[in-house]
Amino acid sequence: MGWFGWLLVSLAMAAAIYAAFVGWLYACGRREDARAMATFIPDCIVLVTRLARDPRVPRRRKLLLFALVLRHLVKAGGEPLIRDLWPGPERSLAVILRSPEQ
Repeated sequence: MGWFGWLLVSLAMAAAIYAAFVGWLYACGRREDARAMATFIPDCIVLVTRLARDPRVPRRRKLLLFALVLRHLVKAGGEPLIRDLWPGPERSLAVILRSPEQ
């Protein structure tokens, strides 16, 4: 299975865990919490999309947002995974893998 297949499996597992958690909240009688949790991730996606398109948000802040997300993914995935999946040149990869302390 290629990286795209693993990505789809991972997303499906995350969605299943998320749905199970929402279902558990609902089953425990915490219906308001279940509703809030069920819409949390979609609401966050909409918010980030709107922030990225809004002209009132400075371009520098938009770039910072995506840089922070990328940094988190690099740390979570580890250097070997990032090296395996990186489609670009080694020099660009070095910029992404460099820690902010350097």
